[in-house]
Amino acid sequence: SGMGGQLAAFLLGRWYEPYLGLRRTYFCAGACLAAANLAFAFVTDQRVLVPAAILMGIVAAIAFQTAILAAIGYFSSPRTGTVFHEAFIGVGGVSPVAAGLLVSFLKDHGCADREALQGPFVALAALALAALLLAVVLISRRKEGRELLPAEADPHAASASSPLRERGSACS
Repeated sequence: SGMGGQLAAFLLGRWYEPYLGLRRTYFCAGACLAAANLAFAFVTDQRVLVPAAILMGIVAAIAFQTAILAAIGYFSSPRTGTVFHEAFIGVGGVSPVAAGLLVSFLKDHGCADREALQGPFVALAALALAALLLAVVLISRRKEGRELLPAEADPHAASASSPLRERGSACS
């Protein structure tokens, strides 16, 4: 269900693209990420866990798209930006190892199995809330300072001569 949520979000990207880079988008994504992780940690009802997994997929898609736009915009070359972005995404592949180490650490220090297994989800919820707080504090309130998809690059707001319009967009 997480992959389904991610696929649906990518397919419906044209409706949320104008909100990428806004503080409220980061706030909603961080709150949803924390809520989904807390659901995974403390709930066993499938009627809650399936929507939480879908929500996690939606947040992952929005975060992926926001991060790649930010990386491309930050570096002098789009190629450097995409390489950096993909390298950073690749580092995320060690998260299951880190979660396993945290579970082992908690079990070795006297936590029961269930509490030890809840540890990574609670840690991720805390990390999401900390990142949310940082995003709210650090992201500029000035629109021009946080715009990830400028009007001239937005395929939905641009003229027919836009480079994205010429190549076509995955979201158009």
